[in-house]
Amino acid sequence: MWKWKDGAELWYSPPVDSLLGALCLTCLLVGTPSNLTALIYFSKKRSRDTPTLLYVTITLTDTVTCVLVTPVAITMFSGRDPGWFSNSTFCNMWGMLWEIQPYYSVFLVFMLTVLRTVSLVKPLLVTKTRHVLAVLVGYYLFLVIRFTAGLAGDLGRYKYETKDGYPYNHFTSSWFSQWDIIAGVVLLAFPIIPVAVSCVMSVYIVRSSVAACQEDLTRGSRGRGRNSKHRATTTILLLTTIYIVFNIPVFINYIRLAIIVFGPTHTDFLNPDGNSRFVHAYSWLFTYIMSVALNALVNPIVYFFRMVRFRQSIKNIWVCKLDSRHLESSVTVVSNRIAPVLPGKDQLGLTSPSAVGFVIENCSRLEDVTDREVDGHDL
Repeated sequence: MWKWKDGAELWYSPPVDSLLGALCLTCLLVGTPSNLTALIYFSKKRSRDTPTLLYVTITLTDTVTCVLVTPVAITMFSGRDPGWFSNSTFCNMWGMLWEIQPYYSVFLVFMLTVLRTVSLVKPLLVTKTRHVLAVLVGYYLFLVIRFTAGLAGDLGRYKYETKDGYPYNHFTSSWFSQWDIIAGVVLLAFPIIPVAVSCVMSVYIVRSSVAACQEDLTRGSRGRGRNSKHRATTTILLLTTIYIVFNIPVFINYIRLAIIVFGPTHTDFLNPDGNSRFVHAYSWLFTYIMSVALNALVNPIVYFFRMVRFRQSIKNIWVCKLDSRHLESSVTVVSNRIAPVLPGKDQLGLTSPSAVGFVIENCSRLEDVTDREVDGHDL
C-alpha cells in the first residue's frame, strides 16, 4: 500500500492519492456547476437583504474553491509529481488564492450564524446590508494584503514539495512564520468556537418557541411567518454544522502546529515518535485541502434539499428550456406548412422572437411570483 518516493524522503499511498484525486475531480465536475447554479439563483433574487448577500458570497467562494483543486487532482494522479506546480509563478498565485479560501469561508459562516442568532435574540434590530458588504470587502482586502505581504517583502515563497502534495508557504523569516501560525490559530481555528456557541443558542431559541409557533399556526399569518423563520434558521444551522464537521480537523491541526512551535517540549501529539507515515504524508493534505473542498461540494446539496425555491428555480429552468425548444419546433413546422398559401408568415408572428419566447417569458414571471412568496426555506 505504501510506496517510497525517490528523492523526496516520503512514503505515500498510491490508493489514497487516487482517492483524493477522485474527490478533487468530483469537486471540480460536480461542485463547480452546482455552486455556479446556486450563485446565479441567489444573484437573481429580487430581495437584496443581508442573508442573500451572504449566500451570494458563500457560493462564489465555494465555486472558486472547487476550481482551485484541479492542479491538486493532477498531482495526486501523477504519483506526487508537481504538474502545474512546477511553475513558480503559478505556485505563488495558487498558494495565495487557496490560503484566502478557508479563512474567508470561516468568516462567512461566522457572519451568517452570528447574524442569524442576533436576529432571533433581537428581532427588531435591523442589519443594514451596505454595512455587511463593507465588512465583507474589508476583510477580503485584509486577507489579500496578509498573504501578499510575505511575497512582496520576500519573507516567504510558495513552493511545491512532494511531502505536502500542494504548494506551501516556505518562510525565510522565523518571526513571520510564527506570526503566521498565530494568525492561523486566531483567524481560522478559534472562530469555530463562537460559531458553535451561536448554533447552540439558536437551537435553544428555536426549540423554546416551537410551542408558540404551533399555537400561532391556528391563528393565521403570524404563525406561518414564525414557522418560516424557524425553517430558515434550521437551514443555516445545518450549513454551520456541516462546516464545523469539515473544519474540526483544521482546528486540531493548527492547535497541533502551535504546540509544536511554541510548546515547552515541542512534541507532536499526533505523531510523538515522528514515525507515522500517514501524518507526514496526509495530515495537512486532508485537513487544509480536502476538508475545505468537500465542504464547498456539500453546500449546494444542502441548498437543494432545504430550499424549496431553489429546487423550483432549477426545475423551471429545465422545463422552460424544453418547452421553448418544443414550441420553436412546432412553430417552424406549422409555418412551413402554411407558407405556400399565406402571403407572409412573418405577418402572423409565427417566427417572431416573441412567439418563440412566450414560454420563457411566462416561466420567468412564474419564478418572480414564486420568489415573492415567503416559504422561509431560503433566508
